[in-house]
Amino acid sequence: MKKVLLLSLLLSACAAPTVSTPDGVSPSSSPSPTVSSQPSAPPASSQPTTPANSALAYAGKTQDRTNPTVNAGTDGKNDHTFVYTHAFASAVSIQEIVISRIENGQPLQVTGWSTGTQRPYWLLSVWANGANLTESGKKTPVAELSGTVKFEMFGADPVGDDLSKPGTVYELLIVYSEGGAPKQLTQRVTL
Repeated sequence: MKKVLLLSLLLSACAAPTVSTPDGVSPSSSPSPTVSSQPSAPPASSQPTTPANSALAYAGKTQDRTNPTVNAGTDGKNDHTFVYTHAFASAVSIQEIVISRIENGQPLQVTGWSTGTQRPYWLLSVWANGANLTESGKKTPVAELSGTVKFEMFGADPVGDDLSKPGTVYELLIVYSEGGAPKQLTQRVTL
């Protein structure tokens, strides 16, 4: 009897889990899931997240807000404009905002714009709810913000280059702290 019960328990533990779609219908065929005996660790709070209710948009070259250097100022040419709106649950300290060109699935380390001083990127001019956060150039932290924030971000083309070719992918990275915990938001857009 004990052997039958043990065998029954082993068989039920090894049975494939039931898989269903969000509408409750079981698919006719599904791949067998990989089962691990190790519990998976929850993601660290500093890992980038992509909120479902936020979207990055490329608006084209709309106005002149920056230049292709690391210093504040304009150059008389309209800049690439990226718009991103996000609702923060509480007050946050924005440490850095970066927009990087993506190549082979990864940020290209030499093409992009940033508000911080640690990256080899040109100045990213950032406006949040109509206020210029980078009027004095690159700095850390950028600002203290809360609630729903509409970011308008401007990046200049380098001399003799156009970074807005169709099909180009850019990634937004917002590094911030909330309640002392480091966090990141990421979002990609294809031109």
